[in-house]
Amino acid sequence: MTNPSPPLAPPPLLSALVADARAAARFRGEYHRLGNRWVTAGQMLRLAVESDAYLAQVCYRVGASARRYRVPVVPRLMKVAAAAIAQVHVGPDVVIGPGLYLAHGQVDLRGSVRLGPGVVMFPWSTIDSSNGEVVIETDVRVGTGAVITGPAVVGAHTRIGANAVLSGDVPANSRVAGVPARPVRSRT
Repeated sequence: MTNPSPPLAPPPLLSALVADARAAARFRGEYHRLGNRWVTAGQMLRLAVESDAYLAQVCYRVGASARRYRVPVVPRLMKVAAAAIAQVHVGPDVVIGPGLYLAHGQVDLRGSVRLGPGVVMFPWSTIDSSNGEVVIETDVRVGTGAVITGPAVVGAHTRIGANAVLSGDVPANSRVAGVPARPVRSRT
């Protein structure tokens, strides 16, 4: 089975929000609370009230959808709201696949960055593509305080350790840590 590559455009708003809610519920140990569409909608509303990071994701998703349909002002308002709510800074060229989970906010995504489905980012992590595009593939976990600079492609199912500084490509199923980040061991 091949992993889908990170999207070139933002996914549809509702499906992305549902996937984000499912990812948040899974990591928060609340997956049992999701059910039919009405229960899921109620849980999405609850998550938006309880979790500043999820509310910031909602702001990003609404802004990206508004940008796609060329609605003026809304993308800028949503960017400011996400920054004010959870210190989540997402640049206009960033594309985030469905199922993103932000543990607590305080995330900075700048430049040409593409995140695949199921990415997990912990607080104080930064992805900066000022020197080249950064592509994060499916099911990658970015540890607290990690910094990823482009150009870089991070393979699927990779784990990036806390406070790691990564510049360059990482193969799939790897674990990297340190400054500069080096492979710790491959996952089997």
